[in-house]
This record gives sequence, structure tokens and C-alpha cells, in this order.
Amino acid sequence: MNDDIDNLDGLDDDQGQLEAHGTIKRKRSGHIYNRKVYYDGDYIFHKGEEAYTAYFIENGHAEVVLEDQDHEVILDTLGPGDIFGEMAIIDPAPRSASVRAVKQCTVIVISQMELETKIELIDNKPVQSLFKFLDQKFEQ
Repeated sequence: MNDDIDNLDGLDDDQGQLEAHGTIKRKRSGHIYNRKVYYDGDYIFHKGEEAYTAYFIENGHAEVVLEDQDHEVILDTLGPGDIFGEMAIIDPAPRSASVRAVKQCTVIVISQMELETKIELIDNKPVQSLFKFLDQKFEQ
């Protein structure tokens, strides 16, 4: 079961808002992002689920896992600064593996719409063009 960040001391309504579905939305420099906390063994997502978001590990660790009825294989262990589920931003196909938290894991959830909005705000046309080019290449 995922849960909320335990320590919300010192946050006012402008800094953070606890949502009913276990997400904390925070404003930082006028931008809103979603942060979720998962505990040991909680699945962040399962293989085969629809994919619309990527994740950035802020704290903790997560395992990328392939499972069948008889056994599981841990493909990778991820830690702070790692991004996973990024293919959902480019190609919203079902998830190719499961990811679960190891101990406590805090992630920032990134949707395709949020990323597109941020790219449009980049004040550098060559960088914008590069992102659009890469997006088109992956769609082919």
C-alpha cells in the first residue's frame, strides 16, 4: 500500500497539499509536481498495466522485476536520481516489467502532459526542436 509522506510539519497550503489518494502536490517556483511514498514491497506499478507516467526516485530504492507463476527475476535496482517508466512518456504501451519499493521509496511522478508543458517553457528553440525530434523518432 502506498502512503503519504510522514513528516508534513512546516508546510502551509501554498507549499504542499495532501490529496486523498496518497499523493502530495507541492508547488516549487510556481510549478506543481506529485510526490508519492511507497514502503517496502509496495508495487509502484505492475507489468501489463497501462502506462502514462514516468518516475524520478527522490529517496530510497526500487527493484525492476519480471515475475511469472513460478519465480521472479530482479532486472535492476534503482536509487536516488534514477528515472524509470520513461517509455510511457514516449509510447503509452503497457508496462514491460513491474517496479516495487525497497524499504521506503519517494518518487516524483512525471506525466507526458507535464513534460510537454515544461519543454514548451524552455527558452531555447534548438533544445525544444531536439525534444520534438526525439519524440517523433520514437513514435515511428
